[in-house]
Amino acid sequence: MLVLAAAVAIFGVSEWHPHRHTLSARERRSFENVLRPQKGSDLEVQIGCPGGDEKACVYAGQFINLFGESEWKVQPLVSRLTLSKALDGVTIYRRGGNKEDMMKRWNSGGWLGINEPHLLAVQNAFRAIHIEIDGGANPDIAENVMVVYVGPEKDNEGEPTELTRATDWATGKTKGPFPKPQ
Repeated sequence: MLVLAAAVAIFGVSEWHPHRHTLSARERRSFENVLRPQKGSDLEVQIGCPGGDEKACVYAGQFINLFGESEWKVQPLVSRLTLSKALDGVTIYRRGGNKEDMMKRWNSGGWLGINEPHLLAVQNAFRAIHIEIDGGANPDIAENVMVVYVGPEKDNEGEPTELTRATDWATGKTKGPFPKPQ
């Protein structure tokens, strides 16, 4: 009986991942404490979600207060967005890329400053609540804007993303050559 209980416990710990929920007071404090020292200065944060996903939009709405309480400039509403390459999970978008080229080629894109202090602060704030974000470039975003897009929930929000691997390499948390996309 003891062996069976231990096996179930090990399986549960390895397979169970927290799901999206209203953040607790402790989680909100953790998120804000990471963001507050960086402050958004002239950067404006826009929170977005998929137009037809009410659950993702409700979840996204709580981040408006968290950015605002951390003294970042944030739009007071969640924007419902339609993206050409929408992703699950939380994705940060910054200005980048060539729109003309992106409209012609499926594999065209832009670069994202993986060692930018604002991006790292937002990434670390989400990591504080066990969410690994991804990142992307969008030529239509203004230079001083960061879009935090909250897409449909991933099976495991804490699973490392391409952005996780790249920023860990850029900040010296991992060694060796630049990580290849998986």
